[in-house]
Amino acid sequence: MSLTAHPDAPRPGQLTLFGPAEISPDKLATALAKLFALLGEGRVGSPRTVDGHRPERFALVPWAPPPAPVERRPPREGRGLLAVRVLRPPLPLEVLVDGADPGGTNGGAVSAPRPVSLKTLSSETAKGMPDLAGAVRVASGPWHLEEGWWTGEGVARDYWDVELSAGPLCRIYRDTASGDWFADGVYD
Repeated sequence: MSLTAHPDAPRPGQLTLFGPAEISPDKLATALAKLFALLGEGRVGSPRTVDGHRPERFALVPWAPPPAPVERRPPREGRGLLAVRVLRPPLPLEVLVDGADPGGTNGGAVSAPRPVSLKTLSSETAKGMPDLAGAVRVASGPWHLEEGWWTGEGVARDYWDVELSAGPLCRIYRDTASGDWFADGVYD
């Protein structure tokens, strides 16, 4: 008995009348199989948001390709939007702040301390994390986030977007319980 195998051409994706062809099922299955073999089970999928406010919370669901678009549209003009490169784990910072308003100039409310300059802790930059250091040119915030206080495992943070005088635009936060500062992301 002898067996001879002849490769066949991969199945093409379904063609549409006006739009681009969809992804070839064979090529998609091959790419997903390679990713599963390389990264392992439970590490390939599509991120989805979960019910919560913390930016680091997400769930991974199995990936399914979207349907082919009905028609080919030209790309929209850019608006100067930025994408954030999230730092995991958050990068510990040493932050100098100006004094908090003790309740006089902003209607009697106590304001959060505004960051004036920051620098990363020296041990963290050796681990391949970005070196963020310098005076703060522009600080926008704070945006207060509070979650989970009803379970006893609550998180309370004040988020800021800061532009450094000699560096990037980054997202930082202060843990209001401990007073520690962290870099959460860098805008590209």
